[in-house]
Amino acid sequence: IPFWWRSIESWRGALARAGAFALLAALVIAPWSARNLARSGPFVPIAANFGIDLYLGHSPHADGRLMFTNDFAYPRGLSQQELQVRLNRDAARSAIKYAATHPLREVELSARKVYWLYYSDDEGLAWNDSHGARSPFRERVRANLALLSNGYYWLALVCVILGVRAWLSTREPVPLLLLSVVIYWTIMHVAF
Repeated sequence: IPFWWRSIESWRGALARAGAFALLAALVIAPWSARNLARSGPFVPIAANFGIDLYLGHSPHADGRLMFTNDFAYPRGLSQQELQVRLNRDAARSAIKYAATHPLREVELSARKVYWLYYSDDEGLAWNDSHGARSPFRERVRANLALLSNGYYWLALVCVILGVRAWLSTREPVPLLLLSVVIYWTIMHVAF
């Protein structure tokens, strides 16, 4: 909305465009949601991993980083769909209950999530070596790649921070769009 407001300088026009965008997104997502409803029973808007993703960020074990959990156990013999639906439901309920009953911990987790989100940029290396389980790189090569990855990331981040005020002072809408994407990205990480 701020991007469209800056580009057409009218809140009414910006809200109309945002509404049209939301309607288009709903039309694109609706068939998949209808398919999920028909195949798995309860309403699942896009994906059945919403609940577990929410739980990973809002649970007693959460620390603001990616984690894996075995906190939920189900009887054998459930179909994959049944298992996904139950896990999604139970994890979402548990996450919401934890967040509601631990508000100070949620503030701490939010700060940790933002820190870990912007801390480094070598996550691609971690994904390639299964977070240390199997590395295609020798240790020295991996360390140098991490240094290179994080070095350019920190240099780019410093340049952005130094230039953001001047960039936003222009009447061009594109800088505001990019800033809005960064803010949205950050909010999504805090929410999950």
